[in-house]
Amino acid sequence: MFEPLPLAADETIRWHGRPAPRAYTFRNWRLSLWGLVFLLPCLVWQLVGIELVANGAPAWVAWLPLPFNLASLYLAFGQLLIARLEWEQIVYVVSDRSLYQRAGFFRSRLRSLPLAAVTRLRKKDLGPNLATVRIDGRDGEFLLFTAIEHSELLLRLFPDVAGGDTAQKK
Repeated sequence: MFEPLPLAADETIRWHGRPAPRAYTFRNWRLSLWGLVFLLPCLVWQLVGIELVANGAPAWVAWLPLPFNLASLYLAFGQLLIARLEWEQIVYVVSDRSLYQRAGFFRSRLRSLPLAAVTRLRKKDLGPNLATVRIDGRDGEFLLFTAIEHSELLLRLFPDVAGGDTAQKK
């Protein structure tokens, strides 16, 4: 399922986690609502276009609403399906030297940040025992650990970093 991480021989894992499946999948639920809102008028527009073509209008009238229908279908359902399939590939790891984030839907990619480069942590609570943690590094680099459960276990590993162990954002 996962390719091995590029850990050094003497490097040890201090924490690892994955996002909560439902929280990760439905993190963009507002887009799904907008997709459903736009889907109804787009479908009506499509039906009207088909009816107009049946009554002698040019064929492009029926084809014109098709991209809008596809876009609203993607917003309503497609992005949820892709997020759920992407969830299978996500893993977060903190070792004694680096932080790693493996994610991706079609092709899994690995991002890393040296532990010494961590400058700030920001936590956004999503619910009880559920949060997203942004880990900022030097030169504008950052890792986003999305929808992790019991984030306090991760934050305890960074007592000397700004926001570590006490990072809260409501």
